[in-house]
Amino acid sequence: MKVEIKRYKTNINEEKVCYRVHYMSKIGLKNMLIFVNILQLFVNVSCLEITPDPRDMFPESGKGEGNLRYLRVKEYSNLANRTFPYDIIPVFSSQSLSECSISCLRYFCIAFFFNADKLECTLNYYRFYLPTYTVEDIGSKYYLTFREECPSDQGYLYYPTENFCIKLNTTKISYFDVQYNCVLERAATVRVDSQKKLNILQSYLDTQGYNGDNDFAYIMSNLMQGNKYGFIDGTEMLYFDWMSGQPTGVSGARIVMGGSNQKFKDVNEYELHGFICEKHILKP
Repeated sequence: MKVEIKRYKTNINEEKVCYRVHYMSKIGLKNMLIFVNILQLFVNVSCLEITPDPRDMFPESGKGEGNLRYLRVKEYSNLANRTFPYDIIPVFSSQSLSECSISCLRYFCIAFFFNADKLECTLNYYRFYLPTYTVEDIGSKYYLTFREECPSDQGYLYYPTENFCIKLNTTKISYFDVQYNCVLERAATVRVDSQKKLNILQSYLDTQGYNGDNDFAYIMSNLMQGNKYGFIDGTEMLYFDWMSGQPTGVSGARIVMGGSNQKFKDVNEYELHGFICEKHILKP
């Protein structure tokens, strides 16, 4: 599918246009992300007469040229007329796809659904490949955002052969806090969705010196029916490299990888570990 918005620009100093978005602090965003992991949430946000400047709210939100911000997105036809009601911040009223893109820039979204019939914009923090956990929403289309660079000054490392941009964070936090911290960097928890990606991650952790007996990092992992693991869109996880005796079937299970051999083990989601964030990069 061709890129519908190859490059969208907007003058963020314009105060005459009502964008129907509202200010949300980083603490508010964190609380919202934790809350929507538990409960589906739909909230219509009222329109403001003066739009807050996203540079004041989130300085790293979007790539800019002077007082301009722009975002590249790609439409995915396999998710047409669908929407994903979980893991979202409030549904916004949006008059156009461009306004929905503006909201995405403001709130660090990875992807979004825009319904031109209902004029609704639903922001998401994960990339979806399959419509498994979506619901019918006639008129809705799905868009994935892309970054134009892998910011090495922020600690990210780019693997050009796989178009793969990742960063190890050694701060030990719970799985729920991992989501929040990756979102603040306009990234998502890394998906291990190919054998080559798994091999790269294992080598990457070694080169980072993250190979002690207690050095483990969270990866995206949702426990599914039948004791299987998958990703947020319902895609089953197929590539594993378990430690001996793993998995144990611990309650609230998530997967971490690491240790001296960079293998997998299951842990309770409240255990404190490092984590790996991944950015979606535009292909050359």
